[in-house]
Amino acid sequence: MIARLSDMPGVVYRRLAAILLFGVLAGAVHAQTNLDATAWLQRMVSSTQRLSYSGTFVYRSHDREETSRITHIAGPTGVVERIESLEGSPREIIRANDELTCYLPKEKLLIKQRSVSSGVFPAILPESMASIAEFYSLRKGEIGRVAGLESQQLILEPRDAFRYGYQFWVEMTTGLLLKARTMGDAKNILESVAFTQIQLGQAPDPSSVRSAYSGKTSGWRVQHVQAAEPRPEDDRWVFSSVVPGFRQMAGLRRHIHKDGPGALQTVFSDGLAAVSVFVEPAGARSERDGGALRYGAIRIYQRVVADHLVTVVGEAPMVTLQRIGDGVELRK
Repeated sequence: MIARLSDMPGVVYRRLAAILLFGVLAGAVHAQTNLDATAWLQRMVSSTQRLSYSGTFVYRSHDREETSRITHIAGPTGVVERIESLEGSPREIIRANDELTCYLPKEKLLIKQRSVSSGVFPAILPESMASIAEFYSLRKGEIGRVAGLESQQLILEPRDAFRYGYQFWVEMTTGLLLKARTMGDAKNILESVAFTQIQLGQAPDPSSVRSAYSGKTSGWRVQHVQAAEPRPEDDRWVFSSVVPGFRQMAGLRRHIHKDGPGALQTVFSDGLAAVSVFVEPAGARSERDGGALRYGAIRIYQRVVADHLVTVVGEAPMVTLQRIGDGVELRK
């Protein structure tokens, strides 16, 4: 299934959406320069989905660059936001809490799905803070400016070869993430995303999060990516190889086509990076030897096991994906 999803124009675009879904700590009115690096990171975690804002951000990865606009409204019932591409083929994402709707007008395609998690990147969980300290070295960097706002840099360097490094720039007064970089083994920048303009402190008009294509999708193909609980027979798949720090977070079954077999999806995370493992019947692809692909910081690894295609997708070095993928076997 994921092999087909990776060819879909909206996949990388959804990645851009995920990297910016941070809120701020409610009521913060003063810059807190005396906080240590761990406190800054905890502040980002605790401040998720507290602020309404709008702005323009740029995603860069190798020779790829794309500018998008985001409108994010947080309220008592949750978060609603709209992200639209300002370059290339028109694309638009509407998110209402964990419900995602992707509009691809050029393809006349409407994709609806429920996200596995909140979509926040990094997917830091309160219980994962100790794991982050074990597998990452965290320190404060310099104070700089992003989109005209003063920000504190946070630097996370991996302690092993199974994960990337990260750099975050956090707005001093509110705690909003303004800029993020994913760093490779050689300290090279694999991808980055940063606001170039942002408006804080004033809730956007609710009409600004409505799709520009509402009422204009007659004749479009509608694709539902549905999630369901794993089947009893899914328990026969085991993961015999465990990468240090990565633990199982969720397991579900994904369906793109109503009559299709779907794919078992298992998510692993070390608190910052997330890796998904998909297992589906290989069908006509049973003779392929698998392989590896890359999209910016995202790596994709595939292999065939017992007439099933195992696909591992995640923002982690290929050695991590290979170790996880090679450990997927049928229970004996």
